[in-house]
Amino acid sequence: MNIPLSCGLHLRFLASTDAAPLHKLIAANRERLADSFPILLSSTSDVVSALQYVQTKLREMKERTFYSFVLADEREDLFGYVSLKNVDWSVPKAEVAYYIDRGFEGKGITSEALEKVCRYAFDELGINKLFLRVSPGNPGSRRVAEKCGFEKEGLLRSDFKTSAGELIDVEYFGRVRQKPGSES
Repeated sequence: MNIPLSCGLHLRFLASTDAAPLHKLIAANRERLADSFPILLSSTSDVVSALQYVQTKLREMKERTFYSFVLADEREDLFGYVSLKNVDWSVPKAEVAYYIDRGFEGKGITSEALEKVCRYAFDELGINKLFLRVSPGNPGSRRVAEKCGFEKEGLLRSDFKTSAGELIDVEYFGRVRQKPGSES
């Protein structure tokens, strides 16, 4: 899957060759991702661990439990990541998580990529509900969620542990697949 985005950028599945570029992306953004992606950061501390992480995520994609997408430029340099995780096929629902390199923020690219991943989840995977959790201290992520049709469903108290071990509240947003024939 290779989906074009604005300005010659594209969204695609994570590939086996992405370990070093993924590590580079995460290393460049480590400080700002620390509170939102503690597991990802601890799993990609060097290129070797990043390779193990990529291999695990590729296996999980085959098992249909986790889907990893990367945002790349024309040189295949990675600048963002979107995932469908905590997939529950009994509902069916999945949690969405995303981040983008600081240099690409504020350009609508994250919203565009998130919308494409939502369409993939609904149309190709048959997911009925997508949800995401946003730290109240992250207004940019909240704007992306709302721009992509996610609605705030509540505040979950002490629901997420940061890399420093602090339990924080998160805003819970959800988006449900439209039924055929329903209005946009």
